[in-house]
Amino acid sequence: MPALRKPGHGPALTICLAYAALGLLWIFGSDRLLLVLIEDTELVARLQTAKGWFYVLVTAGLLYLVIRFTINTTRLEEQARRPRAPDSDLLPVAGDYWVPVGILTGLAGGLAALGYLFYHQVSSTPTPPPEADIRHLARWSFTTGLLLVVAAGTGIILWWRGHVHGLEARRLRTELMAQADLAARERAYETLAENSPDIIVRLDRDLRHLYVNRALEAFTGIPREHYLGRTHEEVGFRGKLLATWERHLNQALESGEPGTMTFSHPDREGRVRHFEALIVPETDDTGNIAHVLCISHDVTGHVQAREEISRLRDLYAALSQANQVIIRIDDPKELFQRTCEVVVRYGRLDMAWIGLVDQASGRVTPVSRAGRDMGYLDEIRISTDPARPESRGPVGRAIRQRRASVFDRFLDHPDAGPWQAAAARRGFRSVAAFPLFQSDDCIGALAVYSSEERFFSADIIQLMAEMTGDLSFALDNIEREQARKAAEEQMRLAEEVFEHSTEAIIITDARQRIMRVNRAFTERTGYVPDEVLGRRPHMLRSPHHTQQFYRRILARLRRHGFWEGEIWNRRKGGENAPLWLTLSVVRDEAGRITHYIAVGLDLTETKDREAHIRYLAQHDPVTGLPNRGLLADRLGQALRRAQDQHYRLALLSLDLDRFKIINETLGHVAGDEVLQTVAQRLQDHVNGAGTVSRIGSDQFLILLPEIHKPTEAAQAAERLMACVAEPLDLSGQELTPSSVVGIALYPEDGDNLETLHSHADAAMSMAKQASGHEGYRFFSSDMTSRARERLSLESRLRRALDRGEFRLHYQPQVSLADGTLTGMEALLRWHAGDEGDISPARFIPIAEETGLIVPLGRWVLGEACRQNRAWRQAGLPALPVSVNLSVVQLRRSDVVADVRRALETSGLPGDGLHLEVTESLFLSEDDPAVVTGFQTLREMGISLAIDDFGTGYSNLGYLKRLPIAKLKIDQSFVRGIGDSGHDTAINQAIISIARSLGLGVIAEGVETAAELRVLQALGCDEIQGFYYSRPLDAERAGQLMAAPPPLHHGA
Repeated sequence: MPALRKPGHGPALTICLAYAALGLLWIFGSDRLLLVLIEDTELVARLQTAKGWFYVLVTAGLLYLVIRFTINTTRLEEQARRPRAPDSDLLPVAGDYWVPVGILTGLAGGLAALGYLFYHQVSSTPTPPPEADIRHLARWSFTTGLLLVVAAGTGIILWWRGHVHGLEARRLRTELMAQADLAARERAYETLAENSPDIIVRLDRDLRHLYVNRALEAFTGIPREHYLGRTHEEVGFRGKLLATWERHLNQALESGEPGTMTFSHPDREGRVRHFEALIVPETDDTGNIAHVLCISHDVTGHVQAREEISRLRDLYAALSQANQVIIRIDDPKELFQRTCEVVVRYGRLDMAWIGLVDQASGRVTPVSRAGRDMGYLDEIRISTDPARPESRGPVGRAIRQRRASVFDRFLDHPDAGPWQAAAARRGFRSVAAFPLFQSDDCIGALAVYSSEERFFSADIIQLMAEMTGDLSFALDNIEREQARKAAEEQMRLAEEVFEHSTEAIIITDARQRIMRVNRAFTERTGYVPDEVLGRRPHMLRSPHHTQQFYRRILARLRRHGFWEGEIWNRRKGGENAPLWLTLSVVRDEAGRITHYIAVGLDLTETKDREAHIRYLAQHDPVTGLPNRGLLADRLGQALRRAQDQHYRLALLSLDLDRFKIINETLGHVAGDEVLQTVAQRLQDHVNGAGTVSRIGSDQFLILLPEIHKPTEAAQAAERLMACVAEPLDLSGQELTPSSVVGIALYPEDGDNLETLHSHADAAMSMAKQASGHEGYRFFSSDMTSRARERLSLESRLRRALDRGEFRLHYQPQVSLADGTLTGMEALLRWHAGDEGDISPARFIPIAEETGLIVPLGRWVLGEACRQNRAWRQAGLPALPVSVNLSVVQLRRSDVVADVRRALETSGLPGDGLHLEVTESLFLSEDDPAVVTGFQTLREMGISLAIDDFGTGYSNLGYLKRLPIAKLKIDQSFVRGIGDSGHDTAINQAIISIARSLGLGVIAEGVETAAELRVLQALGCDEIQGFYYSRPLDAERAGQLMAAPPPLHHGA
């Protein structure tokens, strides 16, 4: 604000000089006049006193004018500092002019009094002065008085006029400064309003827009000029929102009190925003309400937070209600329906439904629904078939991916095309689906719909997932309860059938799983019901019959519904029992098989008499072991299998040391007891994997029909000698037998009983005669040279990895269904410099025995993952690469860490790696850590397969415990599959096992079209072998992946 100009000394000096001049004129002029006119000294004194009082009065009037002027000037300067107009009573008005008029009147009166006194004095003087003197004095006196009056009046008028003009100038200057200050404040307020994030609007009393800020223009996308001069209705407000605005605005205009309101309105992108508005009435200079100011603050975040909390509270209530429903209801259909109703009611959702998957067609069929517009479900189709567009929505994805699927903007989602028209008609804007599980199988999904976009926050999804998890748990409980009740009913039925039966009876379900056995069954077989219920009766199958025999019986039974005949069954103790078996089928009204019934008549006594005769002809009467004749028969069978399947077999000749001394000193009874004890120990350690035969007084022959390398025979010899050397008690005397063993191998040392026996005896003799009394000896003149070769190979093997002599070849795996590539198996190769390629059969066993397989296995994992990643980056098909894991590698290293490191280093996803483990791992492994490790690998996306399946001797329990995806048929079962019924039966059994467990099957070593056709007929999924392709290096394997050759099935 500009400052008031400070007054100078000019006006004050002028007033002082004028006052001094007037005072001098008055004093000297009036005194001279009185002395001339009046001679009476007393009268002159009184007149001078009157003249002094007159001067005091005139001076007091002038002093009043000066003081009033000074006070008004000070007030004007103070008001100039305040932003308001100056007070009107400070400005001069007509009444203020009485002071100068009074002063002039007083002066005129004084002159008149002087003239009167002069006239009275002259007229009363006895000797009046001459006329000329009188006129001269009169003129002088009049002139002096007139000049005094004119001077005083002129000075007073000029001074007062200056005073008035000064006050007017100050008033104008104050008004200008006030206006400038007001304009500056208005500009500041406008800047604040324009840059405020709140929407600011000013309206007149007719509710027409006088001002809108930029925030409204940015919010609606409409230029502000569109609002100015228009009402809300003219701008475009309609309905309830318009009525609400007008009611609150009119209320503020009428009451003059500020008010608030809340409203919602979509922004320029169609998103609904929530506001809280402050309505403030504004008054004019007269105090009347002229305008109303509206400031609208965006509170969308607060509203959404409150709504989210409310939704979560409702969903927690829904979860609680759903859990109560789960506890009370045991019928799945009612459970589904009540769950949908609870979700809609408490979750503030528009619709909910549960659909189950038809496994045959892949179609999802609604089984329960709740909410509004349920006709929507009659218009849509949903599938789980990935090839169909109906599977790409939230429900299909949730079922296929086994996790929640959410479409936040359902009407705009590119994969929601098949359902968008029907959803748009009903206002469904967001959809979520949650998978339902039963016994770890995804059986369907719960789908929920909302009219709000982005309704399903992370917290809501978590709560809904928890609810469906509880529902899946309830389904498992219901299934278990239903199974229990069904079993009770079946047991009551079986009890009536079995109550008076004296023959062994078995009732199975349609899958041949035993449901009930009677008391006679337990007496005949030794199995109590708990040991067989729920299992197939395969434990009763006797080695007297082939798998083909049982398949023919089952086929005839299914075709004719009845079969009877003589059959051998195996009892719990391992003995075989003959019986006359009658089988019959029970069918339902639709002709489907529901049960099998088996009734067996025991023929043991008859067969025992026949078997005793045969036993005496084929067994040693002292030990009960097979004699030479039975051994020759079994060796012949073993030789044929070894020839067909390229096995080795070993014949061990074991001789007891100092047995003759025992016979001579303790007697033949003690000798027989020693023989029987040794025979039993040998049989226990062979444990059905071979044949133990006694062919002389102290000599035993042990046939091991299937070995892969000589070290297995050596290990068996050590175990047998160790078991023989265990102390035994003979009539209170402790003996420690000892023995030596000679070993002969097929095919190296002979191909018939006589040759192998002779060579085994020779090796035994060499063991007895050897210095140091070796426990066993191979019949082989070059065993020493072979040992040296092995040591040399082991030494080179330790350096080969550092020298980079290893590389991987890849053999393709092909689908029998359509001939497409399904994967590549990584095979390790060793190129040892000048020696060339060394067979894996030579160096892999050494690597396992020495522990070198651990670093070698890590290298294979890393290289296979790296190469697969390189193929994918080159644009080749994304196929998995299979890597074999050694048993030693699994036991001596952290395979999970090795696999994770290989994947992270290469950047290959988990589904790009398959791992194969040999079945032999599970012969002795029952460590929970092994199971946990495989489960961790499966969670990483890695598929697991059992390699060389069928070559082990373990039970199949590990297939249930471990997350296995595929079984691999060993090539030994594939060779000659078209010519050997035994091999065909084995392959069919393996494929059947895989099918029953939901596993895939791949056969390795397929070399002929005949083998391929048989495997395809048996239902095998995939093959690999020379018939399709030999193992290839990485470059040629990539070329094959880019252009895979067709799979020819032959003629």
